[in-house]
Amino acid sequence: MKNKKKIIIIITVILSILIIIGGLGLLVYKFYKGVINDRKVTENQVNLILDKYKTFKDNIVIINEKREVIYETIFKNNYYSQMQGKQDEWNNLLKEYEDALTKLDKDSKSLKKSCLNNKLINNDVIISCDSFNSNYELIINSFVQDIELYNQNIESYNNWVDTNDSGKYVKMDKYESNNFKDYIDYNSDGIFLGKE
Repeated sequence: MKNKKKIIIIITVILSILIIIGGLGLLVYKFYKGVINDRKVTENQVNLILDKYKTFKDNIVIINEKREVIYETIFKNNYYSQMQGKQDEWNNLLKEYEDALTKLDKDSKSLKKSCLNNKLINNDVIISCDSFNSNYELIINSFVQDIELYNQNIESYNNWVDTNDSGKYVKMDKYESNNFKDYIDYNSDGIFLGKE
């Protein structure tokens, strides 16, 4: 009887040790699997941010080219007497500029979600997100400012037409943006980059 009790106790202890070791092994395996999954998720997020940032930079190049054309065509060396008949051309240029900005905004949705409160510790991501955060705000506000400047010029031209008695000049319409009407403070720091 004593031997049976001893054998039962030994078997119970051995089984308990095996269950504990098995449980610990299972915990270690789940922990390892979680670390691997977290690493994959982080790697995918890093790759997504870096890929979308490259697209963002490409879009900025296009926008800057459009903006340069606008400054050369509309804001440089124009006289009221020469503005007649240019509204369609100018509106097309401004529409192309706005369309490029709309594309940038659409392509940047995942960057806006990932970069505003970036918690990834990766130098490339930190640099890309910092650059995105400031440049996104700057590019939107620059557009709003350009439209304001254009509309001020049109208002001045229209005032000139009102004072010109010849009746030979026709007033022009201001440009109305469909998507970007107000300055933004994207990163909520109280500074509106691009608003001068």
